[in-house]
Amino acid sequence: MKVVYVAGPFSALTPEGVEAHIQAAEEWGRQIADLGAVPLVPHSIGRHMQQIQNYVWWTDATLELMDRADAVFFLPGWTESPGSRGEHAVATRNDQPVFYDLESLKDWLDAADVPTGVV
Repeated sequence: MKVVYVAGPFSALTPEGVEAHIQAAEEWGRQIADLGAVPLVPHSIGRHMQQIQNYVWWTDATLELMDRADAVFFLPGWTESPGSRGEHAVATRNDQPVFYDLESLKDWLDAADVPTGVV
């Protein structure tokens, strides 16, 4: 089973903005799961734990998670996020497969013969 890291904006000027980013990432994660991959959505972890450590620690932690994933899916608007731009640089430097749309991700998963659907 392939693990797909979901990269996109987290930080915002308001708590409501952060929550909107989290909800968007989780929705994309659901769509990735529908394709048969395991979505790794760091936004969901950060929702309840972001106060435990500082921003630098979380940046390093999420890069560690991303490194363990088979591919990285970049959400719309990722270029507006300094963190996501950093994730993109690391993913491309490490030759991880990167995707920007579900169709391309689905093609990659199909080529990897990933089972889809609910059991």
